[in-house]
Amino acid sequence: MSEATQPNGLTNSTNANINCDCKSKCARKKGRGVCPCKSAGKTCSPSCNCSFEKCQNKNTATENRPQRKSTSQPEAEELQFFTAEGRLSETETQQEVLEIITAMANRETQENLCRSEVTQIYMTEQRRTERTVPLGSPKSKQSSEFDASKNQPNLPDFDIFPSEIKEKKWGNINYQSLSNDINNIYDEIVHFRKNIFNIPSGRAGKMFIDELTFWLKQLNYILELNSIALKAFMVLPSLILQKPSSTSKSKEHSAAIERRLALWKQGDLNLLMKEVRFIQEKFVSSRKAKSVKDISRIFARLVMQGKITAAIKLLDRESSTALVTPSREVLEELEKKHPSAAEIREECLLNGPIDQIPPNIFDLINEQMIYDAALKTKGSAGPSGMDAELYRRILCSKNFASEGKLMREELAVMTRNLLKSCYHPSLLEAYTSCRLIPLDKNPGIRPIGVGEVLRRIIGKTTALFLKEEVKSAAGPLQVCAGHSAGAEAAIHAMSQVFDEEETDGILLIDATNAFNQMNRAVAMHNVQITCPIMSKYVINTYRSPSRLFVCGGGEILSQEGTTQGDPLAMPWYSVNTSIMIQSLRLHVPEVKQVWLADDSAGGGRIEDLYRWYKYLCEEGKKYGYLVNGSKSWLIVKSQELADEAERVFGDEVNITTEGKRHLGAVIGSKEYKDQYCAEKVQGWKGEILTLAEIAKSQPHAAYIVFTKGYKSKFTYCMRTIESFEEYVDPVQQVIDEMFLPTLFGQAEPLPDELSELVTLTPAQGGLGIPDLTTEAPQQYSASKTFTKQHVESIKFQSEIMNTNEQMVEELKRDLRTLKAENTKSKIESIDASLNPELLRLTQQARDKGASSWLNAIPLKDQGLTLNKQEFRDSLRLRYNLPLQDLPSTCACGELFNVSHALSCKKGGFVAQRHDGVRNLLTSLLSKVCKNVQVEPHLQPLDNEVMNLKSATTSSDARLDVKAGGFWSRGVTAFFDVRVSHVNSKTNQGKPTAAIFKEQESEKKRKYQQRVLEVEMGSFTPLIFGTNGGMGEECKMFMKHLAEKLAEKDVEGYPIVISWLRTRISFEIFKSVNTSIRGSRQPFFRREVVDDFKVNCTAADLLL
Repeated sequence: MSEATQPNGLTNSTNANINCDCKSKCARKKGRGVCPCKSAGKTCSPSCNCSFEKCQNKNTATENRPQRKSTSQPEAEELQFFTAEGRLSETETQQEVLEIITAMANRETQENLCRSEVTQIYMTEQRRTERTVPLGSPKSKQSSEFDASKNQPNLPDFDIFPSEIKEKKWGNINYQSLSNDINNIYDEIVHFRKNIFNIPSGRAGKMFIDELTFWLKQLNYILELNSIALKAFMVLPSLILQKPSSTSKSKEHSAAIERRLALWKQGDLNLLMKEVRFIQEKFVSSRKAKSVKDISRIFARLVMQGKITAAIKLLDRESSTALVTPSREVLEELEKKHPSAAEIREECLLNGPIDQIPPNIFDLINEQMIYDAALKTKGSAGPSGMDAELYRRILCSKNFASEGKLMREELAVMTRNLLKSCYHPSLLEAYTSCRLIPLDKNPGIRPIGVGEVLRRIIGKTTALFLKEEVKSAAGPLQVCAGHSAGAEAAIHAMSQVFDEEETDGILLIDATNAFNQMNRAVAMHNVQITCPIMSKYVINTYRSPSRLFVCGGGEILSQEGTTQGDPLAMPWYSVNTSIMIQSLRLHVPEVKQVWLADDSAGGGRIEDLYRWYKYLCEEGKKYGYLVNGSKSWLIVKSQELADEAERVFGDEVNITTEGKRHLGAVIGSKEYKDQYCAEKVQGWKGEILTLAEIAKSQPHAAYIVFTKGYKSKFTYCMRTIESFEEYVDPVQQVIDEMFLPTLFGQAEPLPDELSELVTLTPAQGGLGIPDLTTEAPQQYSASKTFTKQHVESIKFQSEIMNTNEQMVEELKRDLRTLKAENTKSKIESIDASLNPELLRLTQQARDKGASSWLNAIPLKDQGLTLNKQEFRDSLRLRYNLPLQDLPSTCACGELFNVSHALSCKKGGFVAQRHDGVRNLLTSLLSKVCKNVQVEPHLQPLDNEVMNLKSATTSSDARLDVKAGGFWSRGVTAFFDVRVSHVNSKTNQGKPTAAIFKEQESEKKRKYQQRVLEVEMGSFTPLIFGTNGGMGEECKMFMKHLAEKLAEKDVEGYPIVISWLRTRISFEIFKSVNTSIRGSRQPFFRREVVDDFKVNCTAADLLL
């Protein structure tokens, strides 16, 4: 549909088709040479959909700013209603209009409406909605009448409308009944407790994904059921994937999917709902974790699911808050946090022009981008119950390769449509809705919004696609727009501004409920000019209030600001605030300011800061940025300046000579910095103590959380607070004396030579445990260097970033070179301090792939977990520390030690170690090769003569694996595997490279000639070490295997080779632990248990 464009460049959708004489028929008749206005002897207005700028049937007097709608016009004329063929005709009665409203709002009767009768079209179609449903009280409706006296944003016309519900059948019911049922079911399932099973492989899982894709197509191609498409999509998981019981298995889940999908397609939704209601009613309230044992159990479960951030929050006392039971008071408090739409002031609405974005540029968004976004998306489920893990399995798993790709393609279409078309808000209601979790802030309530994972995936895709445009629109003074190390740049810049002689102080502004208070209508209007490429997506997702379903019962609306969890919220907020930033910069140029989202800071003279503050207070109100003076702080350098500040500011803000926290760092006096850093470190100390306690039972999980979570906390402070090394001793002491010993399963601290060695990365032979004292000054220097250009842009208050891409790349290269030189020097120094045996083991740990097991999150479903004994034994073997509780004598009669255990063949553990690696490689080869066989027999020799005495001539000779066409087409490749004990007596003093080379040569002498001349194939010895390393020919094999797997599965080579090395290392280390800890004693019983029939007859067990 064409857009009526004003002289200021903005599209007038607010007045569109309200005053239009042609009653929307211009658009319908466009191209046929017929204009109803002209036929009726009337002129077209900017409200017509007839390409007004080119229309010859217009009154030139109407080409100025469009007239505001008169308050005398009936409310019925304010609403626009659409069917699949177009807008409603003039002859339709008011009663028919109400019936269509009711159908679009998906309610059976007007009296039972619990939400809107029609989705609000901003400032034109007002949504009559139940704002909250307090527990124990009847549902109530609150309406907000259209106020024509208010200013209105100019938003584009809709391109996509709900299709007319046709008289067709869905199974045993008609489309209208299906629509009503879907809407009613959606309103109920959004309050369900999460009880969705993981989608099983096979036919049933594929059928479910196909059904999801069907409903996406209904939306994308404006088919006959598009009005309920997304709601149907969202209710499917709760209806079809509802777990029957806590002990149900995959086979039962497959059967349940097929049975429930059959009911779904028959239209028997009531029966489906009876089943899921019954299941939901069986839920028992879970017990809150109180003891360390409880926390350890939950902590390990979270880590094994890959939820590292959630595991860290479990230990963070500040973020550990309880869920509040909803009540009337709680819902009222939540409503205050989500205010009604604010008044719009005309002066904050920007005038054009609007850059027209060619729609074809969005064609670059494809299913691969959706795949990448789905892989990176994490978090819990929105109202539909589908969490990120379930989406990742559906969209990324090879078990659903074709089905997943089709669904990704439809999501790519949906993403492109959201960026270039304008949807009627009722179509996206289920897309924008959120769960709302009220947490006890003590005092007060902290609302946590959880949106749909679908929105997060599409939002991440969109945010990545628009990254450069957003950064350009936001400018260098708003650092939340995706600038590299933007927060660090802001901190360094304001610290330098504070130190400047002409600066009296720094004013840190606190805004009240900033993201929820942003004037949504103004921001939607202005984004069309400030960042037009993202405008339609933003307008589509925020044009109408979002439904927020309160955990525990009740519902409110999000009418202002952004919704939590939306990946586009921060980019949009950064672009919106850039208007205020530029206005402040022009009106008070003396103040140097920087913003990170709603956290603003300004530096300068006190008088200038006061003018800046007052202007921000007034200007901010227009945009929904409400300055909270009672929580804002002015930091000045002396008591004299404090006195002057009190004279100028009065009691409007807090004034201090000490200092305050700024973006996680600190600005102010040395005394305040000392206090702040000491408190920060003490908090970490308590968390690491808790982590050390958890490490007693879950050392693997605790180690991963420390290296992948807490290190980043430490690093941020080290990069932003100068001389942070002066404060880290308490937490460093806990790491050295409590956490590390617990990981190794001992009470005393590690030996001095190990304390320094573990600070290296795993690939360098360490554990990645930072030495905070040494690392802090290096991190701070690197941050200052990297952010230098951005800091200069902030200090000079530039409108655009003063960066040169070539200089940035050179800077990164120089930093990498410097880091490599420092690391090399550190390794040489540490190696010189190690005893020969420990040095040899450390060098073994540096073999390619030998330390992969230390980098992987212990995901249970991928076999990447080590129990506490396996993990501790692996660490102690790595650093030549004695293992505990070993027997003195082996079952074979020899003295028992680690070296003997890894070589002793009694019990079959050596063969088991070999077979485990062989079977893993065979399964991988079978994915990319034909004619794959385990233990293939070689052809017997006839007249062939082997040149070497060591060559095998046995007629029973066999190798470990053969695979057709691995190295080259038509040539069968043969492989023989060995997992060598690299620390055996025969290998003492040898580097692993020499050990592997020697054993490769031995294998070649034995098999190569026979394979080449008799089998006409190729031979490759695959030598692995018990340290996790591998020989050169094995490395070549692994690389080639990774290349073939990456090509077949369309994956990146680095990802595949990393996974292969990690999987092999876990296989080896588990088998090494079994060799050491496994029982070699046979199990004997006197009873005869193999005469089953005789025994059953005697016991009268036969039926």
